[in-house]
Order: sequence, then C-alpha cells, then structure tokens
Amino acid sequence: MNQQGLIKTLKSCDLISKGLSEPELELLATYFQVCEYKPNECLMKEGEPATSLMILVSGEARAILSDLQLNIIHRKTIFGESIFNEEPNRIATITASKDSMAGIFDLESYQSLIKDYPMIAIQFSRTMIEELKHWKLYNNELFYDDSIQYLALMAHNQMKQSLVDFTKICSERIKRHPLVATGTTVQKLFKEVGLMLSRKVESGPLGGDQAVGTMISKGNISAVIFFS
Repeated sequence: MNQQGLIKTLKSCDLISKGLSEPELELLATYFQVCEYKPNECLMKEGEPATSLMILVSGEARAILSDLQLNIIHRKTIFGESIFNEEPNRIATITASKDSMAGIFDLESYQSLIKDYPMIAIQFSRTMIEELKHWKLYNNELFYDDSIQYLALMAHNQMKQSLVDFTKICSERIKRHPLVATGTTVQKLFKEVGLMLSRKVESGPLGGDQAVGTMISKGNISAVIFFS
C-alpha cells in the first residue's frame, strides 16, 4: 500500500513526472524508501549532511529555521533537493505536523539508479537541478567567488572504507581544515566518523573528479587525500 501510494504521488507530481513515462516512474519508485512519521517527528535536521531528498506522500510537515517556520509542506512536495548541488548540509529542519508518510531517495539509491537505468537517473537529476536554478540560494552557492582553500578527501569506490578508516585515525588533524568530498563520501564520513564537510561535489562518474580539478586550478584546494 505504501509503495502504491508513492507511485501515485510520483505520477501526480508535475516536477518529477516531467520527461519520464509512467513505466519509468514506477521503476524510479523502487529506488525510494517509504517511511512513516508521527506529529513533531523530524524528517530532516538542520546542519546534517544533505544526502537525500524526500517527497511527501501523505500528511503535512513544516520547514523550520532557527525556530522560525519557513513553509508548510503538503502532499506531492519535494524537499531536500540540495542533494543535487554543492550545499553539503541541510539548511532547515523538517518536522511532521500530523501523521505523515514520505518517500526517501538517498545518494546510495542514486548511485544504484545510475548503474541500472542511467537515462532515468540523468533525466531525474537534470529536472531537480533545473528546479534548483530557480532558487536564489542555489545560484549564490553555485556561482559565488569562493576564496576558501579546502582539503579534498577522495577515494575510488573499492577504497572508500580505507579512506574512512584513515580519517578515523587522523580525525583531529583533518577537522582543522575546511573539507570537500563527493556526495557519497560525505555520507560515509558523517555516518562513520562524524565529520562535517564544508562543501560537496558530484560523485566521480558524474564529474566530481573534474570539479575538484577545477577547484585546484582556481586555488581552492590546499591538499588532496586520494585513495585509489
């Protein structure tokens, strides 16, 4: 029942359904996890890594920033789209205002979708990025003149755990630096080490390595730790 409700919501959401057929939307739904929330239960928390987006399947939620209510979130509303930009952390807290259900799409699901159905993944991410371009915050974050020098933490997929183990040993020194990593690495470093990063880039296959290369050419990288 929960999965059917998610499929119905995705099909009726103009933003997500743009450019995708009904069979493709049904496939996309299988990469979402459906969770239920009680009133006042937190769906997203300000300051946590932005590693997933959600769509409200039923109920209602509130977006809160520093105890100020920013918005009421209704069914079919997507939130957490910063998974697709360089903002590393949540900028607001989302709490349920009544019994609610939400579909969750995280970076691991995104990686699986890219591997299994690359055209669906490309269309979905392209739609989300186009939506973000309408946000002034997104434009400021994406095109601002960044003078910070970051320590880049990078690893090939089979070496990500080695990078995590290394950062556990050297965490006190690493924490002294502004950090940048790909989205999937950001997620692992937060979950397993508790590291909060200052900036994130796309995963390697989607141009993350090139993005770090561009940052190096602009003088925004002080050093790179790369496990290959």
